[in-house]
Amino acid sequence: MRWIFPLLAIAGLAACSEEPSEEDNAAKVAAVEANQIPAVIPATPQPLEEAVVQSHPEGCSFINGKTGAVIAFAGSQYGFMKLDGSMDRFAPDVGSPQTDVGLPSNYDGANASFTLHMQSREERAGMPVGLLTVTDGYDRVIYQKEGTVDCRGVGPDTD
Repeated sequence: MRWIFPLLAIAGLAACSEEPSEEDNAAKVAAVEANQIPAVIPATPQPLEEAVVQSHPEGCSFINGKTGAVIAFAGSQYGFMKLDGSMDRFAPDVGSPQTDVGLPSNYDGANASFTLHMQSREERAGMPVGLLTVTDGYDRVIYQKEGTVDCRGVGPDTD
């Protein structure tokens, strides 16, 4: 009877010493990571109030091609966009490529980022055509729209 307890202890230690394979570990890590990434939630920026746009004399406003409303503002110090009913402030990514008027093309916020691509060769209503892309915290596109870009107080034509 005394020999049963040591035998069980040795068997228990042997079971604990088995290490999972690298494949098992990789599969478990992938499963955990997949469960931590939330689903993509599309967003639609709401129009900015005219007072907000006018209070910032230097920068570029992105105008939605369908509605004609300003839905994003990009300046040298910050950017603005209204998402989910709240006004969000964005910091310029000074390491990003510059637009034709010398502003950064990328702006980072707490929960989202936006990129303003200006296509200076194309114009609509005397303003350059642009593409606004909004991404979530996982760099997934949640909004993308073509429109026009109205810039004031920036670029080569300003003194």
